[in-house]
Amino acid sequence: SDERMINTPFISEKLDYYLENLNYQIPDSLIKAADFLMSKTNENKIMKKYISSTIASRYEIPKFMGGDKVFVHMAEKYFLGMPMLWDSSTLAPIGEKAKSIKNVLIGQKVQNAQLTDTTGKTLVPLLGVKAKYTLLFVYDPECGHCRDRAPKLLAFYDKMKSKDLKVYAYATTHEVPKIIKFVNEFKTNEFINVYDHLTITDYKMKYNAYTTPQVILLDENKIIIGKGLEEAQMEDLITKHEKDNKSVLKN
Repeated sequence: SDERMINTPFISEKLDYYLENLNYQIPDSLIKAADFLMSKTNENKIMKKYISSTIASRYEIPKFMGGDKVFVHMAEKYFLGMPMLWDSSTLAPIGEKAKSIKNVLIGQKVQNAQLTDTTGKTLVPLLGVKAKYTLLFVYDPECGHCRDRAPKLLAFYDKMKSKDLKVYAYATTHEVPKIIKFVNEFKTNEFINVYDHLTITDYKMKYNAYTTPQVILLDENKIIIGKGLEEAQMEDLITKHEKDNKSVLKN
């Protein structure tokens, strides 16, 4: 609660050590730790702003999957929940960021997308996909990172489709020839190739896809079980998911 600590190297080091070494690296434990730290600021507004900003920044792009739940908590409770501490130029972007991240938190059901196939005539909603696992791939056909990722996802799909995996490939462009060219070039014709012909889905907000590609792994109930993972990590996750389900069935 003493703002003079901000001018020393100690407070930052102490925060890092406490959060990383003295707490389980799972969101719920870290949220409790964050609230505990915030309670120690008492009524010192400067320290409230410093601690909340430091923790929010740390978990906006976390080191482990699911850590962004801590960012959402900080944004909602100590930024949007304490507007008197902040100016509007700070609250507006952090509020939008928190909302988009909240939409794709691990363990939450993904929001639907009312998209069509490349003809623009057949509606193919995301929540209507019948599969044990669905991989949501939000991409721009001209994005370099998306083009690099496509062959890897195709190899992953070929390896895992026996597990009843389907890829819902959501092209962010409305230029159908570019989508078709992408599909033909990378041979992703077995993917569910769709785009927002009706212009009714805010992909950036719904799937936190302010940059592409965005890759989100869903279970059969369209619950988010993984995101931001490489193919090997997703394979391990599916293997673990299969084992956990078998264990539950045996019990």
